[in-house]
Amino acid sequence: MTFVNTIELTTLQSLLFLAGCAYIIVTGHPEWAAGIYLSMMGWTRTVEIGPIAHTWILLATLALSTVSYLLKNPRVGANLLPSHSRWIVPWLLCWWSWTLLLVTVSDFDMKITLYRSLLLGCIAPLPFILVFGFQWERIKGYALAYAGASLAGGWVSLGVLGISAGYLLQDPTLKSFGIVRFGIENYHWISYAFAISLVFVSGFFIQTQRLVTKAVLLLCAANLAYFLFLAGSRQSLGAVFVALVFLFVWAQRRSLRNRVYAVLLLIALFAMGYYLLQIAPDLIIRAGGGSWWKLSSARETTLFDAFDLIENRGGLWLAGLKEFSKSPVWGIYYDEYNLSHNYFIGILVNEGLVGFGLMLGFLAFIWKKAQGFWDGSGNPDLDLWRAVLISILLFSFVHAQASGTNVSVWSIWWASAFLWRIHDASVIKSVVRR
Repeated sequence: MTFVNTIELTTLQSLLFLAGCAYIIVTGHPEWAAGIYLSMMGWTRTVEIGPIAHTWILLATLALSTVSYLLKNPRVGANLLPSHSRWIVPWLLCWWSWTLLLVTVSDFDMKITLYRSLLLGCIAPLPFILVFGFQWERIKGYALAYAGASLAGGWVSLGVLGISAGYLLQDPTLKSFGIVRFGIENYHWISYAFAISLVFVSGFFIQTQRLVTKAVLLLCAANLAYFLFLAGSRQSLGAVFVALVFLFVWAQRRSLRNRVYAVLLLIALFAMGYYLLQIAPDLIIRAGGGSWWKLSSARETTLFDAFDLIENRGGLWLAGLKEFSKSPVWGIYYDEYNLSHNYFIGILVNEGLVGFGLMLGFLAFIWKKAQGFWDGSGNPDLDLWRAVLISILLFSFVHAQASGTNVSVWSIWWASAFLWRIHDASVIKSVVRR
């Protein structure tokens, strides 16, 4: 299969794209720029606006809109970092420096990809998120922009393949078209965006009381779930199921109306998934099993087989641990980047006990920021979006047990930055007073 990795915009499309960026800058909405930027990182395709890739234009938009936001809100500039747990900044600088050093000395043909993923996907957005990430209105704006860009990414992917909305009505699972997983080489990345957007939309669905808005959100959720099944990333499907159940359990502590609607949304998503599996089980259940990994020969016949991590990933984990034993302190660098397909084992293999120890400090930081969210802060909006962010972290760590490292699971970094910002008690109180 020939993969389409570049999308060239027409002159009119480029002008509209640039006009949208200019509007974001002038109005001072860095949260919109950040949401679009991080969602489009998962498209795995470069959108060219003239001779410039969309990545650089959106990064410039994010930086300039942040300046515009600070000029409009000068009091925010006096407290750009939370007042607590600032030790995490030098800690992460040490970890990132260690990772960059190991990537640099590695003999790996995808070294540039790793640099790009770590620097542009993990690190670059964080300073900007810390600027606006304490205001629930801005968090909502980020979530809306992220979900909107992810939906656009799904339709753009279909457009690149020449699939129209009319064709989807006749062949919703693309059986006759001969295309699987959107024709994307790394279909997991766009699946992560769909799954995270589904969590965001669920947050909006739980929050709003307007039936018309709920109907629109239900359609968006169904669209995202449909794209997620078409992409065929089992790790994303399994992980988002865990995240949504977690979020809806949290919602049971809220009003009766929200509890009922949350259950209805979950039922609707299950019904769609069941329907798609009935008409096209091959979207999830792969007859060849895990044989393409060359470390498993099982043949999948049921959903249990499809989501059996021990069978599909167990051999890779053991191979990773074997490599780790060769160099336990420093790791084997990133020469075998795709070996273990597990977040924790991957860090052990690539970065050794040094990197693993730095990771444990980061996990302790996340755990501390997540504590107490069941009780809430007294602000219903911030409480909801804190639960949404924790659900996204849960999704990220669950799917990362099937694949992912600290340089590729971007959502762990930006969700943690939001969580750190809104956990600041003094900031939360100031927002509540408004």
